[in-house]
Amino acid sequence: MTTATQQDHTYQFFPPLSDEEYTALKKDIEDRGIQVPIELDSDGNILDGHHRWQIAQELGWTAEKIRTVTRHALKTEDADRTTEYARPSVKDGAR
Repeated sequence: MTTATQQDHTYQFFPPLSDEEYTALKKDIEDRGIQVPIELDSDGNILDGHHRWQIAQELGWTAEKIRTVTRHALKTEDADRTTEYARPSVKDGAR
């Protein structure tokens, strides 16, 4: 079962669609389904597709019907730095 949560638009960097754009997108999704999968991080947070997710909820779609893809390899710069600092280096004798 695919699940996703929309937590305070954490990754929503773009402004909301206008009413006209939203209505057009909703009609298209009703007619053709979600053509571009909603992208999730490994915690189920929506990276891309906030409007598609909202529309799918309005249409009463179950999670199984909503096309999603999970991006497991995403890390913040801080997480990358932490990993880098925690990894033993060759000069420390690690091989």
